[in-house]
Amino acid sequence: LNRYARTKEGRLIIDGLKINIFAVGQLVKKAQIARFTKTLSALLANGVPMVQSIEVAASTLENEVIKNDVSNITKEVTEGAPLSKAIIKLSSFPLSVTNMIAVGEESGNLEKALFKVSDACQRDVDRALGLFTSLLEPFIILVMGCVVGFIVISMLLPIFQINLMARCARGMPK
Repeated sequence: LNRYARTKEGRLIIDGLKINIFAVGQLVKKAQIARFTKTLSALLANGVPMVQSIEVAASTLENEVIKNDVSNITKEVTEGAPLSKAIIKLSSFPLSVTNMIAVGEESGNLEKALFKVSDACQRDVDRALGLFTSLLEPFIILVMGCVVGFIVISMLLPIFQINLMARCARGMPK
């Protein structure tokens, strides 16, 4: 499985599964969108051309499915389409993200809009991870309690059996 995951088609399948897992998929998408938009915003703010910025920002993505979607954006932007029109066709990007990018393009503040998208997505990811951790803590405590209880019982049970055998050997009633 590990060897298969290193191949191009294996990564595509595994990353596709990551995106389609209930609740976790949205978290993965938002984290990738935050990374992409933050990098794109920084590059555009420093004067890097749009197509080159998209290519560099795409190289920062870890998920192959989203990376392939972003490569489609590069093709359309190269052909002259606005960024928002290219992104709206992708299933990886939510409608709210495309709307914010469209507003940023129309107002001439694309870099600021991309930074706001990145900030909003990162806040959502942080909030979801905080909730997940707070829900996971009681479960971990329960599991640790069971492990400790099992260890204590496994240590005390032989002592009780030795005591029982000693009573039987002396002729005492059980």
